[in-house]
Formats: sequence, structure tokens, C-alpha cells
Amino acid sequence: MKVLSLFSGIGGFDTAAEQVGFEVIGQVEINPFCNAVLKKHWPNVKRLEDIKNVNGTEFGPVDLICGGPPCQPASTAGKRKGKADDRWLWPETIRLVKTIRPRWIIFENPTGLLSLQGGIPFDEVLSELEDAGYYNYRENGENKIAPIIIPAASVNAPHRRDRIWIVAYAPLNDARGATGKFCEAERGSRGSLHGESCGADRHAAAAECGRLYSAQNEQKLERAGGNELCSEQSRDNPDWQRPWIEVATELCRVDDGLPARVHGLELTKSKHREERLKALGNAIVPQVVMEIMRAIKSVDE
Repeated sequence: MKVLSLFSGIGGFDTAAEQVGFEVIGQVEINPFCNAVLKKHWPNVKRLEDIKNVNGTEFGPVDLICGGPPCQPASTAGKRKGKADDRWLWPETIRLVKTIRPRWIIFENPTGLLSLQGGIPFDEVLSELEDAGYYNYRENGENKIAPIIIPAASVNAPHRRDRIWIVAYAPLNDARGATGKFCEAERGSRGSLHGESCGADRHAAAAECGRLYSAQNEQKLERAGGNELCSEQSRDNPDWQRPWIEVATELCRVDDGLPARVHGLELTKSKHREERLKALGNAIVPQVVMEIMRAIKSVDE
């Protein structure tokens, strides 16, 4: 499966895609620091910067488009200007989906998107994607998209980090036809991600999925004590067996200095640290999307 990642950041989606056997054929990322990281790890992948200048024909056939449009317009930590914010890039995202016409899409955003401006922008995003032929369930004969909220704790990370996920499929001219069964296959195929069916009220459905995931993982978080996760399942993922502070310190390298040069990008130590922490803060947890992609692979095959 050929994957194009938008708003690639430091490659969380791309890492997950390669882990499940997908091929990353393109990336779109405007941040210079993130681009330097992407260039190091995917030197041979075609990479463009400003999504507004991407016409959709540069990458050839694409099976899956994934990414997390900038969160600042919707995040509860910001001013929440929504569509009035020049970083509201959902229209550009949907434009490329309509142009490229992949079979699958995976998009991620903070849960603040649900309540932004009365939920109207969120409904508009889903409606536009549905009008373009994408869905994950049927209701009263109509194809619909039901988003879900998945926290990082669902893959045994010792922190909550709720995110809303939009996962949908379009049959297009695929002879295998539409499945509309992603949620069902995803529930049955993986132990760590098994949300419930979603109804007509998208806001309530997403919130309910988040509640279910939270209930399943609350005890794990308590046992982790904010530091080390102790569940049996964590043995399958070595990253989560170590103390969280130790892992974070290693990733951010806050205790042993920082180089001023990153793959051709000249930065002061303080600026490098700032950019690195910002990139990590904006990044997804690859293990979450890895499970989603595994479910997609099982359905697509």
C-alpha cells in the first residue's frame, strides 16, 4: 500500500506505515526542523513543503493519505479561532483527498475539534469527506463517517493524550467493492483497540468511544503511577517498559547537551532544544496509528 503523509512532522505516521509493511512515497511538511529529521530518515522519499502549493499529481497513485492538520485552530490550549485561523488547513487536506482519491484516509486532531464553534467546523469536515465518497459505516442506507477518540494509553503508554481519529474508506473503482466494515474489523482484530459502534450523533459517539477507552486503561495508568507502566501487555512493547521520565529524557536529550547542527540545519543549542521539544509535542504516538493501519491492512487484504 502506497502512503502519502501530510503535515508529516517528524514522521510518526510514516514510521507506523513502514512497521506494518506499507510504502511511504511522499511527505508534505513545512517546518524546517521537521524536514531535516524527515530527510535523515527518508532520504529517498519525495518531499514537498507548503500544502497550499501541492496540486496532488506529484506523487503518482496513492492508496492511503494520512496526517494531522495543524491543531492550533482547534486546541483548547489556544485561541480556538477555527476557520478564521490561517493555520486551519482542513480545506487543503480535503482538496488533496478529492484530487488524489486514495482508497483510505487517516486523520488525527485534538479532541477540541469536537466542540470548536459548536461543532459546526467538525461536522463540515466529515460531511465534505462523506460527499467525496468516504465512510466507515452505513446508517439508513447512507454512507457515514464515525470518528473515534483513542488515547495513547490504549497502546499502554503511561499518559492519556486523547486524540480524535477519522478513519474512512472509499470504494472508488475498486472491484472488491466497499466494505464499510472498518470499525467492525478493527474491533475484532486487535486486543488494544476495540471501540464500540457509533451512532448518528457524531459528537456523542466519539465521546463514548473515548469513555470506553479511558475505562479500559484507567487502571493501567494508576498502576503506572505517572512513571512506569506495569501491565502485562506492556512486555510486548519495550518502549513502555522503562520509566517514562527516562525515555523522555533520552528522546529530548535534555541532560547531555544538544548539537547545533541537524542534518544541514544550523541552530543554536537553545533553539534546537526548543524545536525538538515542539516537534515531539506535536507528534503522534506511532503505536496508535500502527494498530489502525494493521486493521486497515486486514480489511484491505
